[in-house]
Amino acid sequence: MQPMKMQKFARRANEVATAMGAKNKNFPLAACVVVAHESKGGTYWEQQGGGPALGIIQMEDWVHDDVWQNCDNIHKYAKRLNITQNLQSLKSDLDYNIFMMRCRFIMDVNPFPSSLYEMAVYIKRYWNSDMGAASPEKYISDFGWWALHDVA
Repeated sequence: MQPMKMQKFARRANEVATAMGAKNKNFPLAACVVVAHESKGGTYWEQQGGGPALGIIQMEDWVHDDVWQNCDNIHKYAKRLNITQNLQSLKSDLDYNIFMMRCRFIMDVNPFPSSLYEMAVYIKRYWNSDMGAASPEKYISDFGWWALHDVA
């Protein structure tokens, strides 16, 4: 499978967040940094090597369930997009992946940074955690790879 187009994905991330009522000018950058690293720009919809993570955002089932249980206003956001809770939707539904990612980020009180480096540090800390193998430099490298391969 080929990576999706970064600019097209960033526009869709912005559209979904806006439709949810959760627009943030830096969310498309956050979404692109996550997807660049987690699924090689949307190339993989299931974790390589047989792990439990699903979707282009590589979300595990326990995280998925935690977001549905603990994100303030998730049901209001879901209604606006006609989305219902369905873990398996992560395997094929782009908007569901964007929705879940935006809701997970809403759960953090910290604002999105605006620079790529600061965003990579933030995503390492919040999305990947200290236990994950990624580094801010790897997020930046993967983002750069996707940007270079985002040709018409």
